[in-house]
Amino acid sequence: MLFYSKLYQLTKAQIVVITIDTLKGQPLEDFSLKILRQWGIGDKQKNNGVLILLVVKDRKSRIEVGYGLEGALPDGKTGRIQDEYMIPYYKEGNFSKGILEGYKAILLEVYNEYGIKPGDIKNISPQTPASNTETSKNNSFLTVLIILLILIDVIFFKGRILNFILYVIFSDRRGPRGGGGGFGGDSGGGGSGGGGGSSRSW
Repeated sequence: MLFYSKLYQLTKAQIVVITIDTLKGQPLEDFSLKILRQWGIGDKQKNNGVLILLVVKDRKSRIEVGYGLEGALPDGKTGRIQDEYMIPYYKEGNFSKGILEGYKAILLEVYNEYGIKPGDIKNISPQTPASNTETSKNNSFLTVLIILLILIDVIFFKGRILNFILYVIFSDRRGPRGGGGGFGGDSGGGGSGGGGGSSRSW
């Protein structure tokens, strides 16, 4: 399986996952679109970002897709991904499994859109000098560690820790302030988003 950390390097696309407790009355679609645009998910020119939003207490989820990936991920397909890979686990309270299965399904669709096969990952060289190999390994380890911590927070603490962190980040900025936790691809995006998507509740 292709690792998500290679996604931006290979395609300039980004998939970001955000979990929050509640929307506090905000419309789901408006909130997800604000996140996609404010965070600049995906490449600015290609507009190929994807946001997976999970609202735990409100029992809602949405996949927001940038214009550049609307062909690969039309509304119907993102709806089916949620119905088949995510919602069944959400109903059981297994949010981490639902997120990961949905993420993998979207990831494969993005790679298919760019004609990339799983074996292609072996031919990708790090975009760092040879002398920075150890730093690259450390960064990869740190990325995996962050993901694990986020999943632990979602499972055991309902995202409260990252909810506070995101609140602090947004406290001095305009835009959505629902808080939450998330993870995604490499930094360096800048897409403005807004191609389409699908919403679900359970």
